[in-house]
Amino acid sequence: MVQIFYQQQSLILCHPTELEHIGPDDVCRFGQDLQDLGPLPAFFEAHPKIQRLYIPTEDPIKTLAAITALHKEVHAAGGLVQNPTGAYLMIYRNGCWDLPKGKHEAGESIEETAVREVEEECGLTQVQRKEKICTTYHTYEMFGETCLKATHWYAMDYTGQEEPQPQTEEGITHIEWVHEAALAERLTNTYPSIREVFVQAGLVQ
Repeated sequence: MVQIFYQQQSLILCHPTELEHIGPDDVCRFGQDLQDLGPLPAFFEAHPKIQRLYIPTEDPIKTLAAITALHKEVHAAGGLVQNPTGAYLMIYRNGCWDLPKGKHEAGESIEETAVREVEEECGLTQVQRKEKICTTYHTYEMFGETCLKATHWYAMDYTGQEEPQPQTEEGITHIEWVHEAALAERLTNTYPSIREVFVQAGLVQ
C-alpha cells in the first residue's frame, strides 16, 4: 500500500485484498485511468470533499511510477532521532510540529542526505543512522510545477551533549526533545505525512 498526501487529503494505491473500510468521505475507484487524475494537487483542489481516494491495483509500485511520471519527481530524506532518555527530536517549522528533513543533493547517498539534514537543521553532530522506517509521499505545487516528493525516513540515535539549535533560515523556530507520552499532543498539529512516520515506527496508531 502506498499513500500520497496532499494537505489533509490522500490518494491510496493498494492491492484489492488490502482495501480498508471506506468512510463516508472516502472514494474507491476501480479501473481508474491515471491520465484522468492529472496532476494530483489540481485533482484534490477540484474534489475537496474526497478525504481519501482508493485506487485498487495489482501492482501499487508500478502504479506509483505511472503517477510519478505526471509530476516533477523530488527526493528528500530525514530522521526520527532518539536520545538516551527515550525522547524524540521534533522541530517547529511554519506553525507546525515537524521532523528534520531536506532535499537530496547530487553526489551523496540518500542515507547521507538524511544525516546531513538532521545535523544542519538541528545544529547537532555525531548523529548515528540506524534502520530505514519508511518512505512517505506528498504532492504540491511550486513555481508553476506540480511536484511529487518521496521522503526517505531513518531511525537515528543521538548520544552527544549539544543543545539543539534551530536552523532559522529554514523556517525552524523551536526544537524539543519529546517523550513518547507527549507525542500524541504534538501530532495534533503536524502534517499527515509526518504522523505516518510515527505510525510506521510503531509509536502511535
